[in-house]
Amino acid sequence: MHILSGAAELPDHLRPESIDLLATAFFDGTGGYAVLDSQPETASSAAVVVGDFVYPTGIPDLGLVRELAEHHDEELHVMPAGDKWWSLLERDPGARTSRYARYAFDTERFDWEFFARAGDEAEALAREAGVSVQRMSGEHIRKHGNEDWFDDLICQFPDADAFLARGIGFVVIENGEVVSGASSYAVYTRGIEVEVGTRKDRRGRGYATLASRALLAWGRETHTFVAWDAANLTSKRLAERLGYRDARAYECLLYRASGQYHENEPITGRNPD
Repeated sequence: MHILSGAAELPDHLRPESIDLLATAFFDGTGGYAVLDSQPETASSAAVVVGDFVYPTGIPDLGLVRELAEHHDEELHVMPAGDKWWSLLERDPGARTSRYARYAFDTERFDWEFFARAGDEAEALAREAGVSVQRMSGEHIRKHGNEDWFDDLICQFPDADAFLARGIGFVVIENGEVVSGASSYAVYTRGIEVEVGTRKDRRGRGYATLASRALLAWGRETHTFVAWDAANLTSKRLAERLGYRDARAYECLLYRASGQYHENEPITGRNPD
């Protein structure tokens, strides 16, 4: 497996015909990497990788995806390029796979009037709950970075300094503790991809809405494109409560290699709520 850190080295015949918004991070040079089945001049298969998301292209190669999966702690979210890739991966006897629906929103059609009207309600919620919203800081990361739900907010950056230099996030503070947050899962030239997380014992209280509103307000103020790609219906409903519109449903494949799970362990996707 040959690894490329920059898109300039990716052969033209292995460039995807259409580029998913998240994969843009690799082609913009702001994140991710690509793997090839051999040196660039002889490669016939490749995959662009951004976080846990994989975009395979070229001649379907099961070994390429298997090797990627074996080096990831979590399952991969694979966007197969065509029926042959889908068929090959779903029939892999050495993996557990599951199709699931994701929902991509047209950020250009965000309803800012709706967002503004909901502002008073959000402020009332924060007052009644006794919580505040703050921009994520190094202190927040040092205090909560070892908590699984919080780590999801920053894990696509090599360390806290890299996140603070290139990323952005807002957190909800309750009794001095960070209990929810919204951040940049990936960074592009034009904008960011949103990641949202809430501590398990504080879900269902509207805190994810508060953190997400702060991130969106920052995006509007700084003219930054804030993309929302929902991993499930809970995330989709949250996005719609914020003002996102016109969700496009599409399929993704959860892929977990053998050895990454116990026999009775269910395979699950990311939970951004």
